[in-house]
Amino acid sequence: MSCFDLKGKVHTCVEWSNAGAGRNKRIFSSNGKWIGYRDDAGWNIWKNISGLRRDAKGRIVFYREKYEDSSTPRAISYDSAGRVSKVESVYDEETDYTLYFYNSKGLLVKAVEKAVDMSEENTTVYKYGDYEFDSHGNWTSRSCEFEVDGNSVRETQMRNITYYK
Repeated sequence: MSCFDLKGKVHTCVEWSNAGAGRNKRIFSSNGKWIGYRDDAGWNIWKNISGLRRDAKGRIVFYREKYEDSSTPRAISYDSAGRVSKVESVYDEETDYTLYFYNSKGLLVKAVEKAVDMSEENTTVYKYGDYEFDSHGNWTSRSCEFEVDGNSVRETQMRNITYYK
């Protein structure tokens, strides 16, 4: 959801972290609609996105991401300020959701991710800070802290954003 907060006439947004994950590139039309999605290798992830629905304000409220042998539905809710507040996926016997929390400046400060199936519930809390911004007011770097198997992890997430003129 790191591209749902973009401001201005964004053409592309490439995101990655120093934790070694690949880069993902999201492509937008000149009127701000999400129209493409590619990974580091140039693989067209967009062809795996289906069922895209928007609300009356043009915001994405649902899409389905297909994989080789499954698909994941994603329902997106917004708060009164228009920010993503929840993303939920319900499939088979599992419900996954992430709740998003913002500070008074509208910056994401925490995300709580829960995976609930018939036998257990797993929760991961992500804390964000140390934001850096470009001239359009979009963040280009931020820290993210979370725990994996009881070990604290801190990574830097980065975005390279290009704009239409």
